[in-house]
Amino acid sequence: MTVARRGGYNCVERVADGAEYIVTNNVKDFAGSKTPALTPEEFIAKLEQN
Repeated sequence: MTVARRGGYNCVERVADGAEYIVTNNVKDFAGSKTPALTPEEFIAKLEQN
């Protein structure tokens, strides 16, 4: 699983590289993104499901 890391440019690079999720506390800032944005808690829950 690829995860976009912190920071605007790094995030854009990771999404372009095929990140599955954007993990952020500002989910609303990524509402229009093709890559789903998750809070850290949502991401941890996804990891625990697998």
